[in-house]
Amino acid sequence: MLGVAASDFLIYVGAFTAAWLVGLFAIYAPGGLGVREALLVVILRGRIGTADALVIAAASRVIFTLVDIFVAVIGVLILRRSPKPGAYDRSVGGLSETGS
Repeated sequence: MLGVAASDFLIYVGAFTAAWLVGLFAIYAPGGLGVREALLVVILRGRIGTADALVIAAASRVIFTLVDIFVAVIGVLILRRSPKPGAYDRSVGGLSETGS
């Protein structure tokens, strides 16, 4: 993956995992905001430099936020399509709207 050695790849995966877990348990920071990024920079700056580590941390926050929004929109669309309990479904010949 982009010329990264297997041993380095495991370090990067470990860095993201550790940062995500610390952000998860930082109950004072909503969504680990700032905590995850700070730890990611601390772990990665020795390998890729502080500036690049900051860019990676900011980009990962943006990507995670966009994925969260995308999943939420998909969830809303799915929930809006599901029938309400007790609603009449003509294709199945279900109950009337009064439940009788």
